[in-house]
Order: sequence, then C-alpha cells, then structure tokens
Amino acid sequence: MTKRVIAKGIATMLCITCCIVQAFAQVKLPTPEKLNFEASNILLLSDGENELGLLVKEYVVVDKKGETMVLLYLPQNNRTIDFSVGYKIDEAKKILFNATSNTSSVEEVGGWQGNLFLSDKGELSYQPINNAQEALLKPYLLEDKRGDETERYALAKVGTQIWMRENLRSDRFVDGSMITTNLSKDQWEKTQSPAMTYYDGNKANRDKMGALYNWYAVKSEISIAPKNWTVPSMEAWETLAKYIDPQGAMTFDYETASLSYTAGEMLKSKTEWIKPPSATGTLLPGNNATMLDMKPYGSTSTSKYFNGYSGLNRQAYFWTSTISDYSDTKALFIRLYWDSHSINSYMDDKFMGFSVRCIAQSAMTLAPWKEVQKEELTLAVPQAGSLASLVKTNQFSTVKSLTLSGVLDARDFKTVQRFTNLQTLVLSNISITSYSGTGGTLEGDQEYKEAEIPENSFEQMSSLSSFSASGAIVSLGAHTFKGCTALAKVMLPKSVKSFRGGNFLNCSALGGITLPSQLEELGASTFKGCISLGEITIPTTITKIKDEVFSDCQALTHIVFSSNIDAIGTSAFSKCTSLSEVVLPNLITTIGDFSFAHCTKLKKIVLSDAMVKIGNSAFLNNALLTELALPNGLKQLGDFALEGCTSISTLKLPISLEHIGDGAFKGTAILFELPEGSQYKLHEHILMDAKGKTVYNLPVNHSKAVTVPEGVETIAGAAFSGCKSLTHIDLPSTIREIKSVALENTALYNIVLRADNPANIKLGENVFGSMDYGRCDLFVPEASLALYRASSPWNLFKLSKITSNTILDNTPLQVSIRKGNIGISLPSEYVGSVLCLYSANGALLYTHRIQSNEINISTGNLVAGVYFLQVGQVVQKIQIL
Repeated sequence: MTKRVIAKGIATMLCITCCIVQAFAQVKLPTPEKLNFEASNILLLSDGENELGLLVKEYVVVDKKGETMVLLYLPQNNRTIDFSVGYKIDEAKKILFNATSNTSSVEEVGGWQGNLFLSDKGELSYQPINNAQEALLKPYLLEDKRGDETERYALAKVGTQIWMRENLRSDRFVDGSMITTNLSKDQWEKTQSPAMTYYDGNKANRDKMGALYNWYAVKSEISIAPKNWTVPSMEAWETLAKYIDPQGAMTFDYETASLSYTAGEMLKSKTEWIKPPSATGTLLPGNNATMLDMKPYGSTSTSKYFNGYSGLNRQAYFWTSTISDYSDTKALFIRLYWDSHSINSYMDDKFMGFSVRCIAQSAMTLAPWKEVQKEELTLAVPQAGSLASLVKTNQFSTVKSLTLSGVLDARDFKTVQRFTNLQTLVLSNISITSYSGTGGTLEGDQEYKEAEIPENSFEQMSSLSSFSASGAIVSLGAHTFKGCTALAKVMLPKSVKSFRGGNFLNCSALGGITLPSQLEELGASTFKGCISLGEITIPTTITKIKDEVFSDCQALTHIVFSSNIDAIGTSAFSKCTSLSEVVLPNLITTIGDFSFAHCTKLKKIVLSDAMVKIGNSAFLNNALLTELALPNGLKQLGDFALEGCTSISTLKLPISLEHIGDGAFKGTAILFELPEGSQYKLHEHILMDAKGKTVYNLPVNHSKAVTVPEGVETIAGAAFSGCKSLTHIDLPSTIREIKSVALENTALYNIVLRADNPANIKLGENVFGSMDYGRCDLFVPEASLALYRASSPWNLFKLSKITSNTILDNTPLQVSIRKGNIGISLPSEYVGSVLCLYSANGALLYTHRIQSNEINISTGNLVAGVYFLQVGQVVQKIQIL
C-alpha cells in the first residue's frame, strides 16, 4: 500500500514551490530609433509583471530653443509619475521641468556607455547590468469608458501639461448619459443646453475628426471630459503657448486676438491643410513640432452657414472652458488658420460647434507593485480530466505561475480558468485528447477536438501575462485568449496549423508574436484590438487574410506578407492607425470592404498586379495616402472605395475598369488620367462613363458652375458631395436618377432642372443632405411648374421657370442690397479670407476678415453709385441706389 502511494506521487510529479518575488526584473531600455510612438507619444515601460515608468517623445524647450527628445519618467513612492524630472535615454542627461516658471533646464549626469538600465531596485544605471532583459513597451493610451462605450486616445506631453493628441469624440457625458444630438440648424442656434454633432452631421467622421460640441456641453454640470481630465481654460492654452514660444507668446486680449503670431506652426499638423481654390494667400501647414497634431476639422453653427458646417481643411477650432467677460452669450476659443501660423484667440457664440481637446487634471499613476508571495506550481497530469484533483483549493487563488505536462482535455482547461491570479502558464510537452460532455470550457454538451486547445480556454484571464506551449498541438480553438489584457508573451509550437478565430481578441498588451511556421489558417478577428502589436510576419503557408484579423491594431507599423496570399477580407487591417506603407503580394485578386479603412497614417500602398476587385470603402478616410496606382487588370472599384483620400492628386483609371461604385472618390480633388480606349471620359472635370450616361464624380475643389450634358441619365451616389464651391448646376432633360447624397454638402443656390416630369426622376436617400431648400432657386420648364409644385422635395425650393435669360453665374458671391446694408452669402471655402469693398475709382473703403458664410456691411456712410466687392480673385460689381 505504501509503495502504491509513493509510486502514484512520483507519477504525478507534483512540485510546489513558494518564493518572494523581487520588486521587478532588471531591464535595458531601447535607444530612441527603436521606439514606435505612432499610437501615442507616451509608452508604458514594464518588465512583464510590473509597470516601471513612462517613455515620452516630446518637444522640450531649453534656453528658449526647442528640440524633440525621448525621456524616461519614473514613479514616486506612491506610484504617481514624477514629471518634474525626465531622463534622456540616449545620453547621460536629465531635464528638469519647473511648473512655476513654465520652463525646462538640463543637467549633466555623466557615465554614458550606450544604454540606460533600471536595476531590480528601480535605480537608474548608465553602467551595463548583466542579464538585464529587454524592456517591454506598449502605447500608453487614455482609456475613456462611458457606459458600454470605450474610447482610447493617444497622448502627448508638452512642458508640464499632458494633452489628448486627438479630438474628443464621445457622444456621452462622463457618467455615460447621452448628449443631445441630431438637432436641426434652427434648434442648434436656439438651444442653451449641451449638444454635439459630427462634421456634416455624419457619424462616419467620428473616428477621424472627433465631435463638435457647443459651449453648453463644455461647461455642463456633468463633464464631457474623461475622468480626471478637463477641457483647458484660456489660461491653460496660454501656458502651452508660453512654453513653446517663450519669446513671442502673449496673454489673451481682444485687441491682439492671438496668443502667439508664430507658434501655431508647432501645433498644426503637417497634412490636411488645403488652400481654397480662389484664395490668394500662401498655404502654411504646420510642422507639428509639439506632436499635438491639430488638424483643420472646421466648425458648425446655424443656418447662417451653408449646410451649417464650414472650415474643413482650412481652420481648426477648439473651445476653452473660459466664458467671455465681454458678453455672457459668448465664450473664448482657439483657432488655427490655413494661411497663418498664429494661435488665434477670440470669443464666439456659445451655440457654435467646435472641437475639444482635453488635458490631464490629476497625476498619472502606475499599477501597484506586484511584490507578493508568489507560488509556483508544477504538475504532471497522468490522466485527462484529472487536473482539478491535483490542486488544493487555496492554490486557485495563490498560484501565479503554473507549469503543466502530461495529458489534458477540455475539463482540465476549464480547471485552469479557476486560477484567478495566474500570471504565467507553461504547457510543457502536453498532449490533448478529445472530449465530449458538459465539463469543458463551453456551456452545455459539446464536442472537443483532439490536439486542439479548446475554445475560450483562457478568455478574460486578465492577470495572465505569459504563455508558452510545446507538444502535439495542431490548433487553437476560437477566442482562446480573448480579453487577456495583460498577455505580453506568447510562444507556440511549430506544429500549430490553425487559429480558429478571435484567438487574441483585445489582448491589448501583446506587442509581438512569432507565428508557427506551419500555420495555415488565421481565423476572423484573430488579432483584432491588439493595440500594442507592432509588427507581424505571416508565414508562407497562409493563403488568405480573413475578416478583421488585424483590425484596430493601432501600433502595427510593419507587415511581412506571405507571398501565397490571394485575398484580404473585410476590415482585415481597418483602423491600423500606425501603418504608413503596405506592399501586397502579387497573387491577391480581391481586397474586401473596409480592408484598409481608417488607416490614418497610410501614405503608400502597392497593389497586386493580379487584383480585379477593390471592395467598398476599402481605403476610407486615409487622408495621407498619396501613392496609389490601380493595377491594369482591375475590373471593380467599390462604393466609397477612396472616400476621404484627400492627398491623392492624380489617378490613372485602367482600361480594364468596368465598374465604379457610388461615392468611390467622395471628398477628394483627384484629377483622372484616362488611357486611349478607356470606358470613361471627362467633361469639364466631371468623370463620366464613355457613353455619357452616368456622372460619377466632380473634384471637391471645383469652383465653377456645372452643366451636366444632355444624354446623362444617372448621377451616381455622392457624385457632387462635398463640393462646397459648387453654387450653380444645370441638369439635363434626360436625367432619370439622382442617387443617395449626390448633391449633399454643397453651396448650391441655383439649380436648373430641364426634365419635363419630376415623377420620372428617381431620387435616392438624402440627395441634398441638410440643404436649406429655401435659399436655393430651382428653375424648371414653364410647362412643368405645376408638376414640380406638387412634388416633394422639389416644392421645397424657390421655383421659377426656365427662360432664355436663365444663365448660370459663376460668381460665388450672392449679394442682396437692402436699405441700410449689403448682405453677402458665400461658400465656406472663403471663411478666413479677407473681403474688400472698393469705390468705382479703386479706393479701398472697407476690409473684413470673413468669420462666417454670411456678412452684413452697413451702407450708412456710402453714397449712391457703383462699388466693387473682392474676395480672393473674385470681384463682383454692385450698385447702391
């Protein structure tokens, strides 16, 4: 009997050890060139178990000169980060930040030998430390949870301030309650309650542009800022300006209306600033030295604006939390111009809709030390399903490191889930048997496969940071590690051939993984939400990238594709916001819908020569994409495929192209090159099919009246969308269909429609968007007036008959002269320009910086006669009686 017991004990090889873990492992910090700050300018430094500090790429001003540095910030005893001292990681110097004087200074430390180290006691060392491990890094993001919604924001540090690097985009207050939205323009102006919207009223602009809030939302009793953050006051903006421009910065006043005449260059992004077509000024994009990346995403307000929105690609507006002392109906804001480097500061009505950037209001705190008694447990499981019998009850809560060998099935993986504080799991040379029953990792009676780690095995084990496995494993069941937010290290055997899908879904700490060399399947959503994943090499055994495999991998900068891949699925790389260049393998024939959508840093993509189809919204909102060539065999370009790709200037359409989807080029100013024999043609910059039946696109910067030629039957979806200088359009008698949003977000106030019967014109949804119909004249055949007056939406326009004098006027100024004033309406592209009024003999009488799309000039001091209005290169003659 005794011998049997001893034999059984030896067979199970149960080994329990107990030890005190040191505060953290000794680590070596990387040099700056090896770091990736695309996802955030702040990186969290750890050793895999403990958070050690923050690495920050920032603009530092010393002795009134600024430069970009990477600094290490360490925690104090209470675990809050000490931002008063930053240590350079590429030389033995530290930077001291003085919050009182808003300045920085440098101190020599000495002893530099090529790297910076942290000892196991948390002490800095410039002397090499033997056996120091490479530090683990992941983007440090602001996680903003509101109800069932979670947003993550990139961060940047300037001086002693921590800023959001993106515009606030939530439609909720911090407590999760909803902010009023979808107001009409009239309601927006009249409300004195918190409200928000998205540019053009389009929620698709949320991720890229953020939201637009009225000031009542900014100062609501329930904050719109994330917890422990706030909307900056004018004083906070002054602090920012004075730090980056110590010699030229000013405090706010209404006379200068500027915090600095030059520092705006350091706040503005390098891209997305566009010179209005008719403007005479010089385009001045930013250098983004502060890395705050402030972009020109415009504003919204009332019916005084065309469509209620203005300033896109021309101006950036940001609310402050400071009310104006000039009027209690106004508050202070910050504005950046396309043609100026000033930081403009002024007041505006509280109902205006501006962007919001937030700043940290309290100290940043690292997670508590994991200096605890750590129990390591090593078990050999002799029989599948027996793991639970080998573990003592208290060990399920105390064991931090578990090593298993032997034979397992789904019941044993269910047992592993009971280890509530498990950090390290090692499966050593295991075999996995099939199992049928109710005791596995899924609910109910289920079948589990041999040699497969069962579905949901480690789902939501939030403390698990390291996993390795060896043995006869051929597949990972779906959602194996889903929600393991601390998982940073994964090692799998070469024998694994299949990931069933969602395996590493939302594993936010996973910075890298080596995929098994025999892997044949990457299931849908395998790495979705792995926001720290920096690069990936896909083995040659993979032939397809399925849906959402790498979606929302915000830190992904480099992909090595298998040369055998022939298809990329829906949203496969969507929201990979750090990707800048992609070269696709030459066997790929199809890329799916949204495959590379919202890759906001993507500048270049090389498509496969074999490609025949590009899916809907494949490159949606990739504003930096400049290098794209459509392959010669391409047949289909999906709906909205290149929407928002505003940096593409020219594009050659291959002769093979048979189908262009609705809105394929929405929001762009692309000029097209058409080869001989093309299935398309151009008519005064309008892209049409070669037979002249369908209109597909007009560049958004087109500023002249448009005449659509006779014979055209269809206006494609979004064909003229976003053409904010389009004031006049003439539609032919042959028109039979105008598709969805074809004429939304324009400045139309004259439409000539020559079709005899409106009942013969099929209209898609929201053809005119949020147009104020009452300001637009619609000219129709005289014999058809009654039909149009009885038909919606045509009866909402100001209807008139077409006459021999119905000629479209190219001048974009709409002028009405009444007793006492001149009223002027003009497209939003002119906001920020200067309007001049001249006498008949050329004397300058009046100048005005245009703040909105409607202007009123008093005529009280003007005598009757002829005058000239000038905006940019546009001159219009007027007469005052």
